[in-house]
Amino acid sequence: MKRVVIVMILAGLVLAACSQPVTPTASDSEMATKVAQVLTNMPTATGQGPKVTTTTPGIPTLAMTATKSAQTTPAGSATTAPPEPTQAPTQAATETVALPTATQPAPTQTPSAATATSVAGDPRSGLGNPTWTDNMDNGSNWPTGTDPAGYTEIDFQNGFMELTALQPIDGWRLTFKHFSNAYLEMTVDSGACLPKDRYGVIVRVPNSALADRGYMFSFTCDGKFAIRKWDGPANAMTNLINWKANAAIKSGANQTNRLGVKTDGSQLSIYANGVLLGQVEDSSWSEGVFGIFAGAHESDTYTIKVDQISFWDLP
Repeated sequence: MKRVVIVMILAGLVLAACSQPVTPTASDSEMATKVAQVLTNMPTATGQGPKVTTTTPGIPTLAMTATKSAQTTPAGSATTAPPEPTQAPTQAATETVALPTATQPAPTQTPSAATATSVAGDPRSGLGNPTWTDNMDNGSNWPTGTDPAGYTEIDFQNGFMELTALQPIDGWRLTFKHFSNAYLEMTVDSGACLPKDRYGVIVRVPNSALADRGYMFSFTCDGKFAIRKWDGPANAMTNLINWKANAAIKSGANQTNRLGVKTDGSQLSIYANGVLLGQVEDSSWSEGVFGIFAGAHESDTYTIKVDQISFWDLP
């Protein structure tokens, strides 16, 4: 009888221990929870996957225009239905997309990467034509709509990608393009933002099906930058370069910045408008796909407008 009682007590202790929640930790103290991943309907080199569907009813639509607008859409406002591509993309995954020729008109209201004034040491000025570029005229390279988990929403209008963070964590969307050693640059409008709202790119994501690892290069609305390493399986965020302010970043709402990233072997570098902000060494991942992220860390929701993203393979 005593043995039965002892066994019952031990069983009760085991069940009580199993019922205790396990709370993972992350080294980035500003993270509200685990970084959001978006895996649904990732496009391939042959074209756009199906649009991500959402149960949210009644999203209003607006008419499309042929020119890029400098007006910023406030976070949480109505979004438009994405334009349908006029023809299916035909380029292979490794094919270079041609740049606009000199006879094509450039946007006049919003500064683009192609017309930005270069500075001494600007990587873009000495690399020639990019290996790949996306002028964000449509969503052929990105999964669109609202993700089922409700972290982000992505849309295309007036020649911009509009990525909206719906929660106070960093959520990203990946494209299918893959590189190892390259210089990548994104031209982005910071939109209507508060100081801690952030945006950036995640690169060298080794497994696009999981999207749970990668290097994150970030700007905040108040002009800070960081290089972080996200290892999702370990639930760990490592600050390779912790948040620092730099005058080369145009701070505040509705500011256009060129966020540049160079990955050369184990050396990782971050640039703002052609100016080197910082470098660090890390060899955790040597290659992978990349994506764009945003985090509403102070606003209720936060929308960035991406004008262009390009990368150049390094020799």
